[in-house]
Amino acid sequence: MGIRHPNLIGIIDLGFNDDCVYVVTELVESISLRTLVARKGGLARAVAAALIRGAAEALGALHEKDIVSGGLSPETIRVASGPGGPEKLLITPFGLTNLKQLSSLFPAKDAAGERDRSSDYIAPEQMEGAVPDARSDLYSLGL
Repeated sequence: MGIRHPNLIGIIDLGFNDDCVYVVTELVESISLRTLVARKGGLARAVAAALIRGAAEALGALHEKDIVSGGLSPETIRVASGPGGPEKLLITPFGLTNLKQLSSLFPAKDAAGERDRSSDYIAPEQMEGAVPDARSDLYSLGL
């Protein structure tokens, strides 16, 4: 794909096998943004601003190549930690929307049995069936 950015999780392979879609990404020790916020109860403004800035720049790199995530949420954004706390937000550089549509055949529960809240972060036009674009990603990141 040729997109490199410190806030993007690299894709090593993507393919189809029988009835399965598979994605192989680089291994990055991280947790979901939702988990981080739940553990800390929130983030200091300066920390949150620095994290969001890096993620926004990564989205900019994707959007320059006409790639839209369409599936940003606290569950899909990962947080890599450094020695002093959260270091950076990480985004997988491809849209998860189509994979999420496939998952609509299964119950929308997370590992703890709670409702999947990722749709709470989808832009309104996307909820109405419109194809996501760069503005949809910015809306989701802002939330």
